[in-house]
Amino acid sequence: MSVQDDNAPLFDAVTKTDYGDAIVVVTEPNTRDEAQRLFQLACPVYFAYILEFLPGTVCSALVGHLDSPDTNLYIDAAFLSATITNITALSIGFGLATAMDTLCSQAFGAGKMEKLGIYLQSGFIVMAVALVPVLFVNYYCETILLHLDQDRRVSALGGEFTRVTMLGIPFLFVYELVKKLLQSQNVVLPMTYIAALGLSVNVLVGYYLTYYTSMGYLGAAWGRVLGNVSMPLAIVPYLWYNKEMTRKWWFGWQWRDALDHATVFLYLGLPGMFMLLVEWWAFSILSFMAGLLPDDIEAISINTVLHSILTTNFMIFLGISVAANVRIGNCLGANQPHHAKFIAHLTCKFTAAIGIVTAILIVLLRHQLPTIFINNVDTIEHASYAILFMVPMQFFDGLNGVSQGILRGIGRQHIGAAVNSIAYYMVGLPLAYLFGFTFMYDIEGVWFGMTTGSITATVIYFFMIRSTKWQQMADKARERVGQ
Repeated sequence: MSVQDDNAPLFDAVTKTDYGDAIVVVTEPNTRDEAQRLFQLACPVYFAYILEFLPGTVCSALVGHLDSPDTNLYIDAAFLSATITNITALSIGFGLATAMDTLCSQAFGAGKMEKLGIYLQSGFIVMAVALVPVLFVNYYCETILLHLDQDRRVSALGGEFTRVTMLGIPFLFVYELVKKLLQSQNVVLPMTYIAALGLSVNVLVGYYLTYYTSMGYLGAAWGRVLGNVSMPLAIVPYLWYNKEMTRKWWFGWQWRDALDHATVFLYLGLPGMFMLLVEWWAFSILSFMAGLLPDDIEAISINTVLHSILTTNFMIFLGISVAANVRIGNCLGANQPHHAKFIAHLTCKFTAAIGIVTAILIVLLRHQLPTIFINNVDTIEHASYAILFMVPMQFFDGLNGVSQGILRGIGRQHIGAAVNSIAYYMVGLPLAYLFGFTFMYDIEGVWFGMTTGSITATVIYFFMIRSTKWQQMADKARERVGQ
């Protein structure tokens, strides 16, 4: 019996399990079978990430429909609050959690099930330490916004909003750690249901508190907090119900072992955090550039449209990235380097094909997509033209995201951090400024310049993955999980 009956076929070519007891089954990789496994893993992950992405949109929607003369201030405050939280909190926690992508997937492939619980507890320790500066910075969100020359009223409202939403950050970090532990065992479908539950709590509670209590715009913040709290709490009954699975990797609290493994967790987690940080910050700087263009109001609106389309579309590639990460990590842990190499190359081809399809769809729908976000006729027309400059970005950004997933499966997050730094800060952002401001190509020039950075990253990732010594990576994986 597999870890999860719905996912049983996923193990045929790599491992067969009896609730986690990995038994290596060496078979020749098959394109059709492996593509099916990637698809089965990627789809639930895609829907889970979409559901996890929506709470930010829900907050904006709830605040934006308040019947108040200060509604625009509330919208700006909620947006700036989310921006600060993303940059100073989520990028830190989610980046550190990438250590679980490597450690747990490789340990599962190697049959070292007892390591999973230890890695989880190491994650708890690291996250607890990281939360101290994260919560401190978020508590003083208002001060940060004022130093960034934001409107005083918006800064005050944004600070108040953040002091509420920050209460959900610890729960979100716990959820992220447990989610990655389960994903490493090819258990993905339950996380989709749990993410749906979190979104439902967010919407229902947020709606009630915002419109039917005196909380007003803070009701949306409390809705998001309770949505975040509900997700890790919902995992508890799932683990309790599946005790046969859980007891294979959970042997109670092992703080001494967890502390000993915190070093290897940080060795992978810190570069993973940096890999995420430099990319998220680069796109935040891109948004800031849009606000400095001559027609800043229209440029910001168009940039919002382009960024929203790019982010939503990227969820597809994020699902593939996680699937590749899990499969490659499992294979390396099971000492099947040839199979891991096969999956890496197949995933890149699969991603390129999907990128071409999504590019065609975006081009065909470029006149309709902006109407989802804006209603000004002239801005919609300009946005439909600017989308053409975003289309290459979504293709290469998808390849980059999947390449980073491959690197996480291998355990080479430091390469991703270096590549992103070079691609975005030495190529993308300087050329974005050059084309947008020096050559006066407006928002299209900014996005064209940033696309060159994404292309640079794709080229470097291509050669790095192509030159990977897979047997050496498998040996390192076995050594890592044997520590």
